[in-house]
Amino acid sequence: MPGDANYCPGCGYTKTGPYLRADLRGARRAARYAYKSERRAGRAAGRAWRRRLWASPEWGLLNAITAGMFVVFLGGLFFLAASKAIDQVTWSSVWMYILVAIGSILVLRGVARLIIFQNFFGMWSIFTGLVMAAIGIAGLTSSLFPWGFYLWPTAFVLGGALIIVAGVCGYLLKIRLPQN
Repeated sequence: MPGDANYCPGCGYTKTGPYLRADLRGARRAARYAYKSERRAGRAAGRAWRRRLWASPEWGLLNAITAGMFVVFLGGLFFLAASKAIDQVTWSSVWMYILVAIGSILVLRGVARLIIFQNFFGMWSIFTGLVMAAIGIAGLTSSLFPWGFYLWPTAFVLGGALIIVAGVCGYLLKIRLPQN
């Protein structure tokens, strides 16, 4: 900026402060407003979809049944472990039974989501439930049978491999299927 000038045409700086040139000020404001309003509309659409889903009586029923099944299972499992009514249920094997229970409840929840809401968001719940149940069953077999000791690390390796395969398959399906 020359010494006697009050305004720099290159950067828009004035001696009173950095301001945009008058011709750029309106364009930038309009672009910023359009961007913010587009973001707000996207968030509002997402909130409306979640509100419709979560406010539906079916979703509330599914959540209540899932939570109730888990609490009933935990109560029964802790009773069996404390009373020693069954020799296979001990305090050291409780966490394996919990993994199997969470896995089976997630599978049931995913199937219910597929049936009730008729979308494929329940598939991840089914897949996660199957992996958790497989890890719990591998842990149970390692504690109950002498040959099952080798299933325990194998279950983790296979579970990780299944997660990778599911991610790759999901990616390939998204690429090949046209998005409407």
